[in-house]
Amino acid sequence: MSKQPKYQVVADALRRDLIDGTYTPGARLPSESELSSRFDASRNTIRAGLKLLASEGLISSSQGLGYEVR
Repeated sequence: MSKQPKYQVVADALRRDLIDGTYTPGARLPSESELSSRFDASRNTIRAGLKLLASEGLISSSQGLGYEVR
């Protein structure tokens, strides 16, 4: 059984947060630095997880403003 990549673990956890209402539409997600601390992962790993959620249409990014829930 293969271990899930860390970015997938990050994306799955954030997806659950979106589904359970922790982050509502229009809300901003925590910064990459805050998420990095939460998941004990590099910012590159966090970015990869966020990019996956953005590709699914769950969040959007704005340069300098971070990520927002759709």
